[in-house]
Amino acid sequence: MGAGISGLAAAALLGDQGHEVTIFERFEQAGPVGSGLVLQQTGLAVLANLGLDRAALAHGARLTRFEGKTFTGKRVFDLSHEAPGERRLSLGIHRHALFSLLHEKARSSGVAIVTGFSADAVLSEKGEQVLQSKEGRRHEGFDLVIDSSGAHSVLRDRYADVRHRKPYAHGALWGVCEIRGSWPLDTLRQRFRRANVSVGVIPIGRKPGAGDTQHAGLHWSIRNADHAEWRRRPFAEWRGEAIRLWPEAEGMINQLRAHDDLVWAVYEDVALERSVAGRIAFVGDAAHSISPRLGQGANLGLVDALVLSRSLGCCAGVDEALRRYDLERRSHVRFYHAASKWLSVVFQSDSVVAPVLRDLCFSPVSRIPYMRRQMLESLSGIKTGLFSTIEMETLYAGMVE
Repeated sequence: MGAGISGLAAAALLGDQGHEVTIFERFEQAGPVGSGLVLQQTGLAVLANLGLDRAALAHGARLTRFEGKTFTGKRVFDLSHEAPGERRLSLGIHRHALFSLLHEKARSSGVAIVTGFSADAVLSEKGEQVLQSKEGRRHEGFDLVIDSSGAHSVLRDRYADVRHRKPYAHGALWGVCEIRGSWPLDTLRQRFRRANVSVGVIPIGRKPGAGDTQHAGLHWSIRNADHAEWRRRPFAEWRGEAIRLWPEAEGMINQLRAHDDLVWAVYEDVALERSVAGRIAFVGDAAHSISPRLGQGANLGLVDALVLSRSLGCCAGVDEALRRYDLERRSHVRFYHAASKWLSVVFQSDSVVAPVLRDLCFSPVSRIPYMRRQMLESLSGIKTGLFSTIEMETLYAGMVE
């Protein structure tokens, strides 16, 4: 269910294994939502399993530096990959570019896509799973249902054992701008005022249909309760405020001409006791909706897809495969759930004390070699605990070079 990043990846991986796969998408036409994202080592490894890593690298922007400062110029963090390489770098990429690669791959893997259908219930009849919409439409004959319908999943809310759920007070406004002049193409840059105001620019490479022009995703933090007022406010007032706070980004901010040039994203903190319920497997944001502060949402969803497909490929039956999938994903997901929640307090909240401590401590701590390595490992998406990481070769294992 759902033709998003994790759903398309899971479908393509399973299609390549010879499974008969159908994606059900609630919109009449499947397509991407949002501006850009960052693929880390883990996400790129999954794309390599699909044979898409080279194409993604060709579309995206290779990021080797992550820089954060206050609007007054005080450095908060400045992290660079110490040994950049194709299995170490981060990749900023336009969501449309990534969607197109995964959509084409799923189609070539024999995956059927049914649009205009949203499942409201999963019924078990004669050992098979049946999808049923709110209107009573049915699709039947499935051994397994994979819920990749996103953070607002109906099936998760109905069937999963939700351990924790709380909406974040702050969301973000996202837009896409052209990169002009001397703006660095390899650096993700952010600026902060306390924890309640921030703006960031992520180079995301080439926008489909826009030739070789380089683009960036620009995001502005906003309290969700203030979004309606922001819409009523003259757009030029907001644009002027943003430029005053970060004059260096004026060339990008001025490309935004109206409220509709920015898409409002809201976030929830959702954790499940288990990533499965009966014959339903939850992947992506349906399984773990987290804060975007570490930029791991898409990467976690891609790894979900890979682990689920491998579990189904090596276990004796579906139930055993689901038990293995749930167990293997626990430590990785729970680490990033906890880490992103903590960073939200520090970088995107109304806290007064947390950003003061951040501005005092982050920069000197990041210069300690051990702590710098821990920060880079967390950023790379490979942490499974305070002192443990994913063995990257396991994600590449079994690939045909």
